[in-house]
Amino acid sequence: MPSHSNAKLEKVIGAAIALTILGAPLAFSSALNAAFALPEAVFFRVMTSLIVALLLIYALRTKRFPSLHDFFFSGIGIAFLIFFAVQLLAVIFSIAPAISTFGNYFRQQGLLTQAHYFIFVLVLIVSAGLPALRENFRTNLVRVLALSGLLPALYAIAQRFNFDPFFGEWNIAAFYGRVFGTL
Repeated sequence: MPSHSNAKLEKVIGAAIALTILGAPLAFSSALNAAFALPEAVFFRVMTSLIVALLLIYALRTKRFPSLHDFFFSGIGIAFLIFFAVQLLAVIFSIAPAISTFGNYFRQQGLLTQAHYFIFVLVLIVSAGLPALRENFRTNLVRVLALSGLLPALYAIAQRFNFDPFFGEWNIAAFYGRVFGTL
């Protein structure tokens, strides 16, 4: 496969990462206003799975498979593995395994979402090494992360001053006066 094709795929992967980080906090559905984390969690999990599929396609095209050996044997990698092992044991021995796996309907913070967080960290580590993304990856990642926090914060400020262009008809009291948060 020509390298320019691989560079395009790398840029698509980078764009998908940015969309995931920016889009998850902004994913809402007026039909699911009582479960405000559901659209965010589903969007995040779908995008993470899509990026993993794109990375697998990239690996198959280039015949280069990432080595995560250094990560898994680093302090942070061991901490991630211990955390995930404890989460898995909690699900296995839970009195409500379905809720432990998927999370409750409102928060979606079960093992499935926790696993996607872990996978997304691995995606970031692998993607930082892609040639087309390597040069400005950290700078772009910080910018996207800052923007993903800034947009909901600006919206929260607007809501505080009773300006809500998208969800003005919603009863904010149902959210205990809380602005619509981020994942």
